[in-house]
Amino acid sequence: MDEVKYADEMNDIVIHPTPVKIVNGMSDYTELWARSFPPQPLDKPPFDLGITFVKGDPYYVFERWQLRRFEDGMTIQNVGNGLWACAKDGEVVMTSDFDAGNCKWYYHGSKGSSFRTIRKANEDLVWTMKHPKRQFSIVLMPSDLSDIQKFCFDIPDGD
Repeated sequence: MDEVKYADEMNDIVIHPTPVKIVNGMSDYTELWARSFPPQPLDKPPFDLGITFVKGDPYYVFERWQLRRFEDGMTIQNVGNGLWACAKDGEVVMTSDFDAGNCKWYYHGSKGSSFRTIRKANEDLVWTMKHPKRQFSIVLMPSDLSDIQKFCFDIPDGD
């Protein structure tokens, strides 16, 4: 892996100052947006919650994500619940415990392409949609550049 190459690509990526939606590139007929629900009222930290992909609601705060530059990559934080996207046991979970090694991501792909992969720092693993019984979730798998591994960050309509 060439971390310098990925870090250089991150310099070309515009990190939006406003929250974005994360959209998967596999669906031509409807956009699927990333969503992370809040913890249950009686849950105690640390939290490890999932990310699901569903048909979006333009005004739903749990489908808003704040991207921030972090070292040579970026962090992804859910606006609605305040949790961080983090790699854990082969999955992408939302956690209250920020870990610099597991919460740093690269947005990797061809210049000019709006859909790219979201790659874990220091590993050749990317966000990959997995279809369980009800909703799509995110696991980490080696990159094969399939549509289930392509995402874009988009400013939601109405924001």
